[in-house]
Amino acid sequence: MAEQENADQYLKRRVTTGCYNVDVSNPNDIWRSETVLLFYLPTFAAQVAFMLLSTRVLYYLLKPLNQPRLVSEILMGILISPELFGSSALSEVLTPLKSILTTETISYVGLIYSVFLAGLDMNFDTILGARKKATRISIAGVLIPMVFGGLIYALALNMFKGPSDYWANFNTPKAFMFWALILSVTGFPMVSHILADLKLLYTGLGRVALTTAMISDFYNWVMFALLVPFAINGASAIYSVLSTIVYVLFCFVVIRPYLVEIIVHKTTQNEWDNNGLFFVVMGAYASALVTDLLGTHPVVGALVYGIMIPRGKFTHLLIEKSEDFGVVYLAPLFFGSCGIRLRAIYVIKTQGLGLVLFILFLSFVPKILSTVIATQFYGMSVLDGVSIGLLMNTKGILPILMLNNAWDKQVSSNFITLVVCFHEWT
Repeated sequence: MAEQENADQYLKRRVTTGCYNVDVSNPNDIWRSETVLLFYLPTFAAQVAFMLLSTRVLYYLLKPLNQPRLVSEILMGILISPELFGSSALSEVLTPLKSILTTETISYVGLIYSVFLAGLDMNFDTILGARKKATRISIAGVLIPMVFGGLIYALALNMFKGPSDYWANFNTPKAFMFWALILSVTGFPMVSHILADLKLLYTGLGRVALTTAMISDFYNWVMFALLVPFAINGASAIYSVLSTIVYVLFCFVVIRPYLVEIIVHKTTQNEWDNNGLFFVVMGAYASALVTDLLGTHPVVGALVYGIMIPRGKFTHLLIEKSEDFGVVYLAPLFFGSCGIRLRAIYVIKTQGLGLVLFILFLSFVPKILSTVIATQFYGMSVLDGVSIGLLMNTKGILPILMLNNAWDKQVSSNFITLVVCFHEWT
């Protein structure tokens, strides 16, 4: 009985119901809401300004450690969480309960655009024409960590402190699948930036690592689109997955040839203006809407649309003109909210920093082991295999997105989320 009470207390700490008043100023039968200008717009402007300034400062402080911008955004969310920041007048301005739903909705606009840019970074022709070496290393770097991921997750469940009834909620096939998928992820944009910073991009090792990361990232997104719906909705997801496959095939077989022809023609004639670029960007959100309606996830459509766009001068122009809109202003709100809901201090207090670091260390091993084994078949040294393995351990947006889905469905715990966030920082 005492253990059941403790489990109930754990669940109460994890799930909190918030209530607030809404003053409807335009009552009618169609639309009921408050005046946006009185509360939501000033609050949103304050949140964007604070996250933009604070994450930029934190990013430059962490620059000697070669940490990506994503790390500073999640870390800032942890720093302004109630556990550290406390309940104050400033927290009421930055994170009022009333604004959570609105802020989260708008932040997804930035997330979708960030994934669209990730699709632009992928070169589909390079993936299809990749050599066997990079392809086989990437396959080993995806499949072996998935197998070991289940074993590590089972070990972590046995080592968790707290009521067994509480942790039984996460001892499910869905939780194992999420953890296995997360361990297999490699963030191609992150690897590209690391290699560029280290001036290894055009070396032999850098080219192998970059191609391997691109192929791995592509496989990871495919698994996200195909397996995560089953992890969330069970067997009923088969219809969503099949319809999404049909949509993707339609995009590449029917839409892409026309899209490429238009983009190449307008780029050659130098006819692009802001209106034309706007319609191209809106295509990413239209594609995201389609995959959302099909039952997978909006980011899948944005990624597919990004991959469809041909590389070259137009890609650089599009990124230069519109990157700040999603990546700089809106995406930090999403990753900051992930840091707020992480409850890092609570996890470290209840589970201990040692356990977190131990599971973190184990989560690095499968990628390194798989790449060392795969590279031995191509005569590469163990040191090169370890180097590629460390680079393949670099995560990105996808694990955070997976954890966010798992958290919303109460499949993942704070502990697992914290381990993955630590993985982003190492």
